[in-house]
Amino acid sequence: KGLTQLSWLKRNGFSQRYLLLADLSLPMNAYRLFLVDLEKQQVILRSVMAHGSGRGSTIEEAVCSNEPGSNCSSLGRYRFGANYNGRWGNSFRLHGLDPGNNRALQRAIVFHYYQYMTDDPESGSLYYSQGCPMVPKSTYLKVKKIVDSESQPLVLWIYK
Repeated sequence: KGLTQLSWLKRNGFSQRYLLLADLSLPMNAYRLFLVDLEKQQVILRSVMAHGSGRGSTIEEAVCSNEPGSNCSSLGRYRFGANYNGRWGNSFRLHGLDPGNNRALQRAIVFHYYQYMTDDPESGSLYYSQGCPMVPKSTYLKVKKIVDSESQPLVLWIYK
């Protein structure tokens, strides 16, 4: 499966060095965001990540939807877009690349941090987002450094 993804990244002009994976089958109070160095074939960062609060989502179960106003996370591959300063501070626009997340721009789904979130899955406070992949600031800064250093766009793949 890894080789298939690498070939897809290459074919579509994305970074073939790094891939960001988010496993929403895991609960919010677990490490479920992984930055993979594809050249070294190893995870170089693991983090907690919030999911959307909509449609009865719980800490254990992320209910997913691509509908505007749902406050749900959406499954699929995203391309990191422009970096900007907005409501949540420094953030990256996310472009949905699959039918299940193709409304990401319309829904204002962005990769951002939340200042009160910590990267401790056992004792840290848990927060829901409005559908965005929201992470602790320390995680955000590490991912931003990778995104800024790459000549090709980074992909975030959210799956369940």
